[in-house]
Amino acid sequence: AHPLEDTWQAANNALQAASSHVRLFGGHIDKYFGDGFLAVFGVPRSQESDAKAALEAARAMVTSSPLPGRAGVASGLVLRT
Repeated sequence: AHPLEDTWQAANNALQAASSHVRLFGGHIDKYFGDGFLAVFGVPRSQESDAKAALEAARAMVTSSPLPGRAGVASGLVLRT
């Protein structure tokens, strides 16, 4: 296989695995962009445990990734239209 194809496949596999962690912890993928995505928790109804679930998902994504990875977590009220 071509090295570029191998790199793309590794990145895609890591992104799909990270997405599965979001769903495992009760989150939803809002959108994908490039080599990342925006995940939301507490949709359609928020719960007190949403922030903890987001942190747990982020930790699971980063620690299980075969590639170097980062995750940012923000919390607070959001108006989504």
